[in-house]
Amino acid sequence: SLTLYFTAQEMADLRQCNPFFTQRKDKSDKEYIFDMFNFLKEHRHFNARIKYITKYINDTINKNNLTPMDKIQFTLDFIQEPNIRFVTNNFYEKYIRYPDETLYDKEGDCNSKSLLAAVLFHTMGFNVIYLASRKYEHSAIGIEISKNDIDNGWYGSNIDNALVTENGKSYIFCETSGDYFRIGRTINGMSLDDFDEKLLIEVDSA
Repeated sequence: SLTLYFTAQEMADLRQCNPFFTQRKDKSDKEYIFDMFNFLKEHRHFNARIKYITKYINDTINKNNLTPMDKIQFTLDFIQEPNIRFVTNNFYEKYIRYPDETLYDKEGDCNSKSLLAAVLFHTMGFNVIYLASRKYEHSAIGIEISKNDIDNGWYGSNIDNALVTENGKSYIFCETSGDYFRIGRTINGMSLDDFDEKLLIEVDSA
């Protein structure tokens, strides 16, 4: 159980900095998402709540001696309902919220919830890949895991069916939209091959 405090003015200021709120069209969505990561790096006070949440999750994992798999699933559970409701309607047809916006609104579409998840895992020290499917207009994320952890069985025997490979690295697929999604599980009718747009967010790059 966590309590997060916001001010209406702070959220209004953050939305005015959001390129999707101002409906700028001079860059691609991928470029704007990367810009949002860099904005959080430059304006660290907008990342304070994320750090507070990740500290809570890390402390809980360490206190209970949970596995790397548990840590990922625990974080995904935080992003899912009832904490953050999945919605398809936004301020605009194309709108991706900053993480604090999603936390404040307690809701978000697949893009906003995936960005929140990516920032949370990135703050924990994971390399992340933001995944988008143009066919289904859907987004999710992948979290880099090491070959040693795969070989040691940390992520289960069916891990190959849940991996996205990019530039020689392996990312475990994570859905963020609804509720009760387990690691590696996709929405009915989708496959990992349907995610044809990828944005790497590495720890030393943002």
